[in-house]
Amino acid sequence: MTLSAYEHEEARIINALLDEQPGTERYLALLQSYSGLLNAATYSIDAKERLAYAEEVDGEQRQAPNNVTEFPAQVEAPFPDPPETEEAETIPFEELKSRFVAAARSGIDVGEIISSAGYEKLSDIPASEYGAILDQLAEVT
Repeated sequence: MTLSAYEHEEARIINALLDEQPGTERYLALLQSYSGLLNAATYSIDAKERLAYAEEVDGEQRQAPNNVTEFPAQVEAPFPDPPETEEAETIPFEELKSRFVAAARSGIDVGEIISSAGYEKLSDIPASEYGAILDQLAEVT
């Protein structure tokens, strides 16, 4: 792999990391890919150093210095694409509120739906559960 390919891949991974929420599966997979990229770069540098020291000088083979690690015979692909995570469709609170208002106007006891989900009022519901609570509302309507 050429230096420009390493630089391109490093930039791609870093840009993706900056766009991700820390702690998510994709973020951790990107960190692992970045680690693999750095590992592969280290092996490449070590291999080049070994080749430089292994040249013949005056008909004699030189030995590589002790601080150079051996290059493995086969290196795994250092940076597989991280798995794509399905992002839940985000529903704005205004949408949730308008559907509940419409349901209440049609005579549905929306307070019962909210309390059955374990909340006291609509604004207590976290955004991650809007889809589930709208599903409950749809079952009643």
